[in-house]
Order: sequence, then C-alpha cells, then structure tokens
Amino acid sequence: MFSLILIATFLVSASSNSNCSNRQAIEQSLNKVHIPGATIVVVNATSILYEDGFGYHSLLPTKITDVNQSIFALASIWKTLIAVAVVQLVEKELVDLDTDINQYLSEPDRKIFHPDFPTNSITLRKLL
Repeated sequence: MFSLILIATFLVSASSNSNCSNRQAIEQSLNKVHIPGATIVVVNATSILYEDGFGYHSLLPTKITDVNQSIFALASIWKTLIAVAVVQLVEKELVDLDTDINQYLSEPDRKIFHPDFPTNSITLRKLL
C-alpha cells in the first residue's frame, strides 16, 4: 500500500502525456519494493489524467505490461474499496456503523449472527 501511495505522489502533477522523470521515479519505486510490473491509471471525475504500464505483466513467460491489455488480479484490494464505499454511505447518513447488519438485509426472516454469540449484534463496524 505504501508503494501505491508513493507512486501516486509522483503522478499528482502528471498530465496524460508520459513525463520522463515521473516514469523513472515510478520505475525506481517499483524496483525498490521488488514489484515486477504495474499498470497505473490516475483519473478524476471526467477524464484520465495519467496512464502507463511498467515492467512485466508475467515473468514466466516474460510478458511486458500493456496498458490496454494487461489484467492484474486485485487480490485483497477489494477490502479497501468496500471500506471506502461503506464510509461514503455513512457520510451520506444512509447507513450507520453501529446498527445491526440485519436491518440492511432484504430478507427479514433470515438473520445473520455469530453461532457462539447469537444475542450479540453484527455491525458494519465489526465487519470492517
């Protein structure tokens, strides 16, 4: 995660054209933390600010990263994305972190609970 933040820092001033010093800084950061390849895209609400591929998509066989075709597994990043989405819902006051999760489910006859603690509520805060 630190390397993603570090890389994003280099891209704040980047335009859609590849900036040589940004590219070198990103490549150095990837090498420093032993990441063989990455595709980086920085967007705002309306457009792509920066996109570029670095290193290798696959090491065996060796395959160069292609921004338009390389697909990477997201792995555990989904946990972070879901947490951000939940916090956005909390900010809009559409959900509450401390409310029993069963109140948000569409099947009132089916309850989610911990088998060892059936009287304790499961909340979004506990799930995050």
